[in-house]
Amino acid sequence: MTANFRCLHTLRGHKDIPGFVAIHQERSYLITNSIDKLILWDLNSGEQLCTLAQGGRPVIISSMVKSSNAPILACDVGNGLIKVWNLDTRKQTLTFRGHAFQIVGLAITPDGKTLASGSCDHTIKVWNLPKHREMGLVVDPEVNSRSIAISPDGQTLAHGSINELKIWDWKTISEIYKIDGPLWTYAPVVFSPDGKTITSATTDHTIKTWQLSTGQVVQTLNGHTDYVRSLSFSSNGQILVSGSSDNTIKVWDMKTHQLIQTLTGHTKTVADTTISPNGQTIASISWDGTVRVWGQDP
Repeated sequence: MTANFRCLHTLRGHKDIPGFVAIHQERSYLITNSIDKLILWDLNSGEQLCTLAQGGRPVIISSMVKSSNAPILACDVGNGLIKVWNLDTRKQTLTFRGHAFQIVGLAITPDGKTLASGSCDHTIKVWNLPKHREMGLVVDPEVNSRSIAISPDGQTLAHGSINELKIWDWKTISEIYKIDGPLWTYAPVVFSPDGKTITSATTDHTIKTWQLSTGQVVQTLNGHTDYVRSLSFSSNGQILVSGSSDNTIKVWDMKTHQLIQTLTGHTKTVADTTISPNGQTIASISWDGTVRVWGQDP
């Protein structure tokens, strides 16, 4: 596999520390956030469509998902609250209350039906979005970072902490197993689209993949020279995109375990990256204050 991504747009709309970025491919939406605002963009033209929220603490974008209805955006807005937006109407549709302290991580299933939230109150809550209710609760004193992930089928939770990765069956509130490893505090955690493996980043700047059925390392990717801050899969699981404090974005072929392209242009830490489901578009947000959209050459 080869990759020929190039920068299509460099967007400037944030004046404060940036946080997260998300793509909805079919509607050509790009969403970015920072401490100052949450912005909806046109992915193809780079036009700023509207500001969904403004001011306050950073709004944590968990995911963009395609559902049978309108696309959904779930965000932490402080004080233990989660707000959900309908991006077609640009209106807030739901508010979930339940955490006692700040939410530090969010994850959502691809079908947009199940949301997981991790908090400084040492809990992970699982929410049913269509029914607007809490479904499950995991209590763990190690829930202290944004490293929260939920499997594509919505059955399994994972969260990272210093030197370990925990896998949970949230319905039975049982820890399936614990993976020991040199993870760093803010290491991203992602399930593969088929739900068979989980990938995270380590203190030695590598990216490791574990087989969920055994808990064994099946892949180690080397290439970054500083901490890896974001990981994102294409929908077929063939491409993994990583963003790092070394200011680069790397594109990996997960079949051959090879680095196929390094994207440069950001001048400071790449805070977050995402890849469109079809693997043709990458978006990145950096501490240099810019958002970049990358596309494949024909």
